[in-house]
Amino acid sequence: MTTTNITLGYLMTHYPRLSQTFIAAEIRGLQERGYTVRTFSMNMAEPEHLLTADAQERSRQTTYLKASGVRGLIGALKTALAAHPKALAEVMALALKVSGPGLQQRARRLSHLAQAVVLWDVCAREGITQLHAHFGNAPSTIAWFATEIGRRTGSGPQTWSFTVHTLGEIMNTSDSLPTQKTASADATFACCEYTRSQVLRWTAPENWGRVQVVRCGVHIPPTLPEPHPIGSVPKVLMVGRLEQEKGQTVLVEAVEILKGRGIDVDLDLVGGGPLKDALNRQISQLGLEDRVHVLGELEPAEIPHHLQKAAVFCHPSFHEGLPVAIMEAMAQGIPVVASDVCGNPELVINAETGLLATPGDSTALADALERMLSDSDLRERCRVGAFQRVSDRHRESDCIDHLVEALHLGDTHVR
Repeated sequence: MTTTNITLGYLMTHYPRLSQTFIAAEIRGLQERGYTVRTFSMNMAEPEHLLTADAQERSRQTTYLKASGVRGLIGALKTALAAHPKALAEVMALALKVSGPGLQQRARRLSHLAQAVVLWDVCAREGITQLHAHFGNAPSTIAWFATEIGRRTGSGPQTWSFTVHTLGEIMNTSDSLPTQKTASADATFACCEYTRSQVLRWTAPENWGRVQVVRCGVHIPPTLPEPHPIGSVPKVLMVGRLEQEKGQTVLVEAVEILKGRGIDVDLDLVGGGPLKDALNRQISQLGLEDRVHVLGELEPAEIPHHLQKAAVFCHPSFHEGLPVAIMEAMAQGIPVVASDVCGNPELVINAETGLLATPGDSTALADALERMLSDSDLRERCRVGAFQRVSDRHRESDCIDHLVEALHLGDTHVR
């Protein structure tokens, strides 16, 4: 490993978090290449995300911007105003200018500014001059404000970048401010071509060249894993946060449709979230308690065990960037059925690397699952094609190398 003197500040909404293992992998990959990554999180890590020694250690090394509470944030803002009145007044004016109408929106922007002050102060004291934020909403707003303070004071962050994973992060443009952020940021990354196209919708044409695709990476085995036996009752697996946009309710309906056709499958739903109670009620109402299992959120190390038992991996979401869960299933040689939305077709090519189904259509989803389960030639063709495609586009080491290049680590300015 080559050691460098470069320290990169990384900001997220929550860290560590079970559903965001791709961020942890990205940070680990940068560290393995000799870069120091200083982690920041807006919110404290929740206990269920701190079950392993590794997660606990990552939490100890993270600065939580809201840790001091409202009083602490106000105090930090007052201290910075006293020390750098002109710079802070200018950035405060910027924050208020881009806030929405009403007291609540102004208070939200001033909260972002106060968190930015905490972030800037740590960076200034530790000599961190480059920031990267994950997600196009609040974290990138805070990184933007912190860098604006740094540029005006000559200390702390001077360059910054951010990654957009899904359209949902920037759809509310009055809150997420993609036009202003892509103008200020030295680089903007999108997880797939679809997401990049949506970022460009709200980016001034003169800044399009600074918006690029930087893909998430996953571990790829040296060779395609052997196919799993289908069994008398095939196992269907979905890994994803339990929320309406992920489409688990449609998948449960598809299982009922298959049951009506005389096709029994076992469905495991891995993930936590606000839809859990509604899903359990749906499962009970449909009489599928013996066939559909809500397993909750699992440690990343537990996911391969469930993949190894799956005959098909299904991801029926309504809205996505490009799910890492699909990449992981393909890398393990599990045939994939996914909804035909957003970035999914960049990885799931119908009947070549998987099957696509109309989003929200439980009958179409049931048809695709039945076709994949009943056609052994199709399963094998999709397994082979998917493994090749994910290997070519999402090999973890290649993606980290691309990220290092895209971040222009070591440059004084990336523009």
